[in-house]
Amino acid sequence: MKVVKRDGKVKEFDSQKIVEAIRAASRDSGEMTAEDINRIAEIVNNKCERLNSERISVERIQDLVE
Repeated sequence: MKVVKRDGKVKEFDSQKIVEAIRAASRDSGEMTAEDINRIAEIVNNKCERLNSERISVERIQDLVE
């Protein structure tokens, strides 16, 4: 699967980027454990796969995380 970035560039899907984004977003609150972050990333990754699409936008991934 490819990810369409905000600037229009297309990159390979990397589930680790989801983990990193969730970790960065949760730093301020400190309410999420590493286990929480990994579980959310796993759920989002599974949802992305079920979309069965060749491309997904960063905004769509962000919506799935939220």
